[in-house]
Amino acid sequence: MSSDNTNSVKQSRRNNKQVYHLTKLANLPSIIRHGLMSRADLSRSHMSFADVADPEIIAERQGQSLEIFVPFHFVSRSPFDYAVVNREPNEDYLVLGVDREFARSNGWLVFPRHPLSWKQPPVEWDEGLAAIDWDRIDKGGDWKLDNDLQQSMMAEALSPATVLIGDIATIFVSSDAMKATVSGMISGRNPYVLVNPRIFPPNGRR
Repeated sequence: MSSDNTNSVKQSRRNNKQVYHLTKLANLPSIIRHGLMSRADLSRSHMSFADVADPEIIAERQGQSLEIFVPFHFVSRSPFDYAVVNREPNEDYLVLGVDREFARSNGWLVFPRHPLSWKQPPVEWDEGLAAIDWDRIDKGGDWKLDNDLQQSMMAEALSPATVLIGDIATIFVSSDAMKATVSGMISGRNPYVLVNPRIFPPNGRR
C-alpha cells in the first residue's frame, strides 16, 4: 500500500496512488453500514455523524453547493487534518484511502486548490490532476507561513456518490491496538488496515 510518508526516498506526491479522508473512529460503524456519505445525503437521511470540519467552513461550502460531494485530499497530514486534530486532540482518528484510479474511473471531480481559493467549479479528473501545483507541494516548507503552499495542499478530490466500505482500499491507523479494533469492526470486508502513525498529525490519540 502507498501513503505519503512511508517511503524513505522522497517521491513526488503527484505519483501517490490514493486520496485521503480523515474521520473519527466513532464514524466507522455508520460508514460500514451506509458508506461515507455527503453532507447533503446525511441531512436528507437524518443520520447522526460526527463531522470533523469547522462549522464556518461547512457554511461556506454549502454556499458553493459543495455539500453534495464527498471530499478527499491528495496529500495526508494536510492543513485540514492538522486543524481537525488540534481542535479535538483527544479523539481517535482514521484516514480512509481510496485508489486514485478508482476515483478517476468513477467520475470524481477535482479542485486543484482549496475550493474557497479556486473560485471556479471543480474540473474533470485528468484536467484537475494536471492543474495541481505538485512542484510547490513537493518543495515543501511551512504552510502556516506560505498561503500558496497551504492552498495547494488543500486540493480536493470529490466523489459525486456515496463511497461504500468496499470502495475504500486502505484504512490507516496509528497503532497495533487501533488496528485490532478496526479489523474487528470491518470483519473481513475489503479495506486493508495499515498501521502508519506518520500519516496523522502529531497531536491527539489519532
